[in-house]
Amino acid sequence: MRKIIRDKYGVSDNDLVFLFLGRINPDKGVPELISAFRRVSKVYTEAKLLIVGEDESGMFDDGSIEDSFMGKLIRVGCTSEPEAYFNAADVFCLPSHREGFGSVLIEAAACGVASIASNIYGISDALVDNRTGLLHSVKCEEDLIAKMIVLVSNPRLRKQLANAAMLRARGEFSSSVLEQELVAFYEKVFLDGEFTSFYR
Repeated sequence: MRKIIRDKYGVSDNDLVFLFLGRINPDKGVPELISAFRRVSKVYTEAKLLIVGEDESGMFDDGSIEDSFMGKLIRVGCTSEPEAYFNAADVFCLPSHREGFGSVLIEAAACGVASIASNIYGISDALVDNRTGLLHSVKCEEDLIAKMIVLVSNPRLRKQLANAAMLRARGEFSSSVLEQELVAFYEKVFLDGEFTSFYR
């Protein structure tokens, strides 16, 4: 699957792919990611940025952003197979300004991909800094660049983070584990007499 996607978009085995997958709008930090990648890619010429998802903001409408990167930025629309793009990537990026739980980080982790994400509520629950990925200061392009450089220049660390992320995702967030925890919760609430009706 990794090779199929990379071949489709002209990405070589030696290229390092940063991936964003989600709704494309300013709240997701996409403008900062693009600006940060522009600077990173001037130094690390093997870097590519793959952006997948619905463009809610219209920032890609005229094609000028892709053209300015000379093939280093690859834009893809919505997909029903996100796992294919996770498997094609080396680093997942989520520089959101606000987020819920950040389940997309767990999806990336389950595919064995290390992540860089903003240090905000929700995301910090889904990513363990310096263990399953790297957190950067929210809305701080310089810190985002620094974390991107750390992972593009350190394949050993990248692999360590990816492996730890995958183990955590499969160990703590698999469907079987979540089902067991849900059953345990209901048993505690109903069998231990801790349930209080809202309709008294």
